[in-house]
Amino acid sequence: MGLRERHKKRRRNTIHERAMKLFLEKGFTSTTMSEIAEAAEVSIGTLYNYYGSKNSLLLAIFDDQFGDAREEYLTLLDGDGADLIDTLASVYQVGFDYMLRFPRPFMRELMKAAMETEDPSFRRSLFRYDEEAIELLSSYLSNQQSKGRIQPGVDPMSAAWVIHSVFQVYQMLIGWFDDADVGTASERFRRDLKTIFTGLRPSGCGTPEG
Repeated sequence: MGLRERHKKRRRNTIHERAMKLFLEKGFTSTTMSEIAEAAEVSIGTLYNYYGSKNSLLLAIFDDQFGDAREEYLTLLDGDGADLIDTLASVYQVGFDYMLRFPRPFMRELMKAAMETEDPSFRRSLFRYDEEAIELLSSYLSNQQSKGRIQPGVDPMSAAWVIHSVFQVYQMLIGWFDDADVGTASERFRRDLKTIFTGLRPSGCGTPEG
């Protein structure tokens, strides 16, 4: 990496750091691009050269942070642990731990901003983190299916959507309610994984019609 590229990377990291500090202190909606430029000690024009909007800046910050989480996901999913519940509980523990980085009011504000924004691409961009997590999970389940650890008739993508949707319910509860405990949510998620993999029907029952 050349000197110019290193300088741009340092400046980008500074912008991310100062912007996130302001988002957590003042709220995402209340923070202006001018305030971010001042805190990062760059001109407003320079800031807009890097990011065309506050939304794109937030997404760039999340890209950095999700990149770290993604590496943890891949490390856990690339292992050959035979216990699917333990593996998936560990994978999603990364997600539960990630939530602890943010104050609840900030999480609620982001949910509200995503729902109320007039920019549909912003909503879509926020959801792509979930989409990528589902793709990784589907690939893992398909691999486990090839090893005989999951029934051959199960659709890995459908199963991945079910598992991730359960996690999203806990994610919303943690965001919306200040008294929701992350540790308790994690324990209940593990219980729910067991329910998913054990199934609802008694052993020996045939496949229900319909």
